[in-house]
Amino acid sequence: MQVLTPDLCVIGAGSGGLSLAAGAVQMGARVVLVEGGEMGGDCLNTGCVPSKALLAAGKAAQAMRSGAAFGIAPVESTIDFAAVKDHVAGIIASIAPHDSQERFEGLGVTVLRDYARFTNPREVQAGQALIRARRFVIATGFSDVQVRAIARSVEDKIEEESGGRLPLRKEGLNEGRWILLDYGEVIVHALTPDERSYYDLESFWGHGEKEVYLGSEQDSPA
Repeated sequence: MQVLTPDLCVIGAGSGGLSLAAGAVQMGARVVLVEGGEMGGDCLNTGCVPSKALLAAGKAAQAMRSGAAFGIAPVESTIDFAAVKDHVAGIIASIAPHDSQERFEGLGVTVLRDYARFTNPREVQAGQALIRARRFVIATGFSDVQVRAIARSVEDKIEEESGGRLPLRKEGLNEGRWILLDYGEVIVHALTPDERSYYDLESFWGHGEKEVYLGSEQDSPA
């Protein structure tokens, strides 16, 4: 098992993680970047870039229909969806080198193409590498899938540490924007930021005793 001890470990090579890794390494920090999916993340591959390319195609089609105000005879555009798809793919391909593993390794970043897993509050495993960084940044975005993953992680941890204890009931698994694990004397909530703001559970349960799940004060370095 390879052990890495960088100044900074960034988990997630999307727009946020890439910007942070590039900035940190250019300021002299030793940086490890971990990505189990595609470099560029959702923004390059499924979100910002392809959606803007698709919108540009739609704008061009609409311009052909709405030229009358400028003295241009409007015409109904013919959409070739295969060609539109190629247009979107071409835009992605033109930007991909900027977000590529090769570029970041050229900047001096150590790039690990695997999924990260915290083995304790100060150590991450990615494939055959153990990363013991001074600082970790989780730049993995946020989605309903992550809410389910967080809830499942909590459930697994409690089951492991309590000798097999399971929640009395679980709610919200299908929707995924909020999940409740009811252990009787303890109720665990996992929510997206919007749901957390809407329900404001901190105010509702403000009188309750705080339970620290990970990274408690006693685990923090002096």
